[in-house]
Amino acid sequence: MKTPVYIIVSLTIAGILFAATGWAREFRKISPVSVPEVAPQGAIAIKRITPVSAAAVTRAVEQLMASWSTPQLQEMISDRFYDKDRLLDNIAGFVPRDARVRILAIQSTDTVLQYILPSKSDPNAATRVSKVVVVVKTAVEFTDENGQFQSLEGVNEYTFEIEQELRRK
Repeated sequence: MKTPVYIIVSLTIAGILFAATGWAREFRKISPVSVPEVAPQGAIAIKRITPVSAAAVTRAVEQLMASWSTPQLQEMISDRFYDKDRLLDNIAGFVPRDARVRILAIQSTDTVLQYILPSKSDPNAATRVSKVVVVVKTAVEFTDENGQFQSLEGVNEYTFEIEQELRRK
């Protein structure tokens, strides 16, 4: 008579373990592996990063949002952006034509990488390239198929590469 008890206990434990692994799977999160950024060949590393001005960051964010749902968006997104074509196809296929993005707030900016590229033609000129991470609260506004105005708010993180021309005096 002890055999059925062991089988029931074994099946119960197996069921609990199976359920626990199922629950654990639901909570898994993809965490990208951090890798150091590499400046292009010929770039001069900057030891102390100078934050990009708020005006330059605001200009970059405004240009991106103004180009939303227009052909100019393709020019603004780097070819190094992962799945650029898929993003553009999804915007063209699923975003209403009259959709506009309104900037509600620029919440934070962080200059995470900076280097200088010397000019190949002018020894007195160079370009400072800054990688800036910006958190922006926006609202996508459009008229739905029923003629109702819709405003969808969200907070997104954008990474900009901002180039600033430098000249020696």
